[in-house]
Amino acid sequence: MKFKTLNEWLDWQESLHSSEIDLGLSRVSQVLECLLPELFELVPGSGKSQQKLPFTLITVGGTNGKGSTIALLESILLASGYQVGCYTSPHFLRYNERIRINGDNSDDTGICEAFEAIDKARGEISLTYFEFSTLAAIYLFVQQKCQVVILEVGLGGRLDAVNILDADCSLVTTVDLDHQDWLGDDIESIAYEKAGIYRGVRPAIYGDYQVPESLRKHALEISAELSILGSEYDFSLSDEHWLWKGPDNHYNNLPKPGLVGNLQLKNAANALMVLDCLKNQLSDVNLESITIGLQNSQLTGRYQKIADNPELLVDVAHNPQAAKKLVEYLADNPCVGKTHAIFAILADKDISGVVEPLTKQIQSWHLFELNMPRSLSAEKTANIVATFSDRSQVACYNDFSLAYQSIVENMSSLQQQQDRIIVFGSFFTVACALRHFSR
Repeated sequence: MKFKTLNEWLDWQESLHSSEIDLGLSRVSQVLECLLPELFELVPGSGKSQQKLPFTLITVGGTNGKGSTIALLESILLASGYQVGCYTSPHFLRYNERIRINGDNSDDTGICEAFEAIDKARGEISLTYFEFSTLAAIYLFVQQKCQVVILEVGLGGRLDAVNILDADCSLVTTVDLDHQDWLGDDIESIAYEKAGIYRGVRPAIYGDYQVPESLRKHALEISAELSILGSEYDFSLSDEHWLWKGPDNHYNNLPKPGLVGNLQLKNAANALMVLDCLKNQLSDVNLESITIGLQNSQLTGRYQKIADNPELLVDVAHNPQAAKKLVEYLADNPCVGKTHAIFAILADKDISGVVEPLTKQIQSWHLFELNMPRSLSAEKTANIVATFSDRSQVACYNDFSLAYQSIVENMSSLQQQQDRIIVFGSFFTVACALRHFSR
């Protein structure tokens, strides 16, 4: 074996390719055919190969809501008795979180064996860190004989590494401004990139009410079977239950998801549409397994409370659309006292678009810089926050622990019972909080 530990493999991968992000499917597709030739078969008389996947494949893309929707799908499918593989990114504390099989993170040994096989298959082809992880996930899902596989798009869709496989059903959850350096400066350009995960004559779902024209047009051009929230399916809330209505089916009195917040109902509705589109392949999904799966669903880092006295809430919101959803959650779940923010964000994000919606909900800002090259400094973040809030309510720290300690030390016992701290701005920001409290 080239390396003995997972960390050694990951350190090597980070320096293997010339750039961290290199969108395109040519290199990773070539390696996949060498790595798992059993996934391909020749089309008679054409000399070309086509995919022959041993599992039902669901691909989930979009600006926000991907992780929640995948968690809901995974929970329902596990409750239905299927062997389920899930690939998501990034991770919070351990790389192993990216590749789950039957709800459990993959172990170091399995991932290292996958990396070894990929390294042999690639020859002289250079791969990015993300491409290595995508191939490793597919390799392990095949080895473990998963019946259903769910892949989360990392960036965009059309040229993202997960798009090397042809999904049986593809979902784009939402489209909003994010990753403009890679995907384009406007909604229509970004929507076109995300619609690239759709396949002709196969179910394609758009999980929001306002449909970008470029997405609709692309689905029509490739003859994808497009279903749109509010058109082919919809949902409504009634007291403690909710209703889902699809083209040929409906469910009444569904329980709210285990995921926190009524905001998750839309993600749950999208998950149910995916399963409805695949009802012929996934016939063991029924009302009982849907009910159990909804109730058992869990996800790290989305409106998640990780401490009490004072209450500490973490959320990965890092773009304007997610920030507005966080505002909705805070408004629906008010606290008696003040809300204090611990905030750190990457420099390539729309920082003003994230901060501005939250200024009415947050009374004090505590900023730090993430320990990574793309992070925006606390001082520069403070200058942006101060354009929307009183500068006297903005403070800078060297790390998360100091920011949290400062807030708590300046609280009275009464405040601790009434105030709330919200940590947000990035997956990496939430990971700082999780690491702090895991210690």
